[in-house]
This record gives sequence, C-alpha cells and structure tokens, in this order.
Amino acid sequence: MPYSRYEFARRRVKEAAVTGIILLVLIGGLFAFGWTRLRGKMKLPISGKSWLGPIFVVALVALMLFSKSKGH
Repeated sequence: MPYSRYEFARRRVKEAAVTGIILLVLIGGLFAFGWTRLRGKMKLPISGKSWLGPIFVVALVALMLFSKSKGH
C-alpha cells in the first residue's frame, strides 16, 4: 500500500481540474449572458451561436492566461 497516497493525490488533481472546467463554463456563461443582453439592446438577432461563441472565447482566453502564468 505504499502507492495509496499517490492515488489520493491523482484523484485530487482530477477533482481540481473538473472544478476548474466548471468554473470556466460558469464565467463564460455570465459573460455570454451580458453579451446577448447587449446584442438584444442593439436589436441584433440572438441565436445559439450568440451564447456559445463568448463562452468559448472566455474559456480559451482564461486557459491561455493560466498557461502563461504557470510557464507551460
């Protein structure tokens, strides 16, 4: 059983990764909500792409900033 603590550490890393992904989607969703509200105020059409685009962009930018800060 000497490797049991390593298995515990791996599990914690996976949990942290899933939590980070959920947080990215929530932040992207909040940004997309504001973006679609702004588009609605300007009388522009709103579709599913109006939601997915900003979520994807926010998640991509956040991942790039994270990788830059960690030196990967």
